Amino acid sequence: MVQFEFLRTCLWNSCYHRFTGKPCGSYLRHITDHLNKTKANQCLWNQCHAVLQNQKELATHISVTHRVPNDWTTPTSMHYCYEHNVWCHSNRMWDAHLQNQHLPHLNDFCGLIKERGVVVAAAHCLFCLGDSKHISARFTQFHDVYELHTHMKSHLADSGTPNQCPHPLCEDALNSEEEFWTHVASIHGIPPFGPRRITGKRKCSEDSETDKGSEGGRNVAQRTSRQDSREPSA
Repeated sequence: MVQFEFLRTCLWNSCYHRFTGKPCGSYLRHITDHLNKTKANQCLWNQCHAVLQNQKELATHISVTHRVPNDWTTPTSMHYCYEHNVWCHSNRMWDAHLQNQHLPHLNDFCGLIKERGVVVAAAHCLFCLGDSKHISARFTQFHDVYELHTHMKSHLADSGTPNQCPHPLCEDALNSEEEFWTHVASIHGIPPFGPRRITGKRKCSEDSETDKGSEGGRNVAQRTSRQDSREPSA
């Protein structure tokens, strides 16, 4: 990238961190870290001191004016949202998409929805959704049920079976791992747990996904009504 040819030393507020011989990703992480810590949206690159309206404008300013790359302006990480059928061309755009389009509409349903074998809505992990991680980690997409089960089993192995459902919108009590898997299937739309079998003709429960238009439609309707029932009346 042309921008990197002009960047050898970080001139942000007398940082003077050296980039020579380091991978491109280190440029982005280092500069973006400076932007994240800036409170007044003021450019501190090489004593510029320009004041911008918001963080995104500041990121654009240092990219265009000073030719300094950052996560806001450099399309190094492509993210695809199955549910909204959109591409996000950077980590920053992906985080903003999750913050604005997914988090406000979070509901009980976490299962995988496919239409004619094509993923329409990716599945999510109940544990990650209820964690205090970065939003991109909370909304990690799973397009394979087996991978989702393997991931969730790692949570159970680390912390044991929770006494309460880990989903942030669910408070159902759980008494055993068997009850946990029954719960995630019936309430959150994740297919039942079972051994994966590789076959070209038949699918076991581990490889089954919700079919949009039939079971998927019912689950989506159920998740909406369940969410609405939790919201206080006006």
